[in-house]
Amino acid sequence: MRLRSLPLLLLALAVAGCDSTDDALVLDADFYVGSWTLVSVADDSGDRTAEIQTLLEDLAVDFESDRSFVLVADFSALVNAAGQPDVTQTGTYQAVAAAQTLSLLVSAGGTTLAPTFQAAASSEDRVTLTAPAVIVSQLLGNLDIDFEGDVVLGLARQ
Repeated sequence: MRLRSLPLLLLALAVAGCDSTDDALVLDADFYVGSWTLVSVADDSGDRTAEIQTLLEDLAVDFESDRSFVLVADFSALVNAAGQPDVTQTGTYQAVAAAQTLSLLVSAGGTTLAPTFQAAASSEDRVTLTAPAVIVSQLLGNLDIDFEGDVVLGLARQ
């Protein structure tokens, strides 16, 4: 009797041990392809979304399948009138799914910058990107926002 139940036990263990990856989100480069817009901002001091919404009309990024991207920070008229033009950053991107990182390769002033974000996704249409304040400030044209510590950008697919 014991020998007959051994194959059933092994089969049950194998099925229980299989981790279904069909439902898991893989944050590789293909995950990001499409248009995304900023929906939330937080830093070590808390939620900064309302403050950022007074400064930005929109922050959008388009990731292409050829691994290029265009990021546009469309500032409010008040910010533009104070001398800060809208910012457009172009370049290429790399995603490392195993490390859950997204790097933007941006050429600026003869050098290539590679700001890297920690990435987490709650669905195929929502992702958060986390990076030190200095990186986010540079991407936004060094707008004087006084972020503290790490900045978490919430993006939604359009």
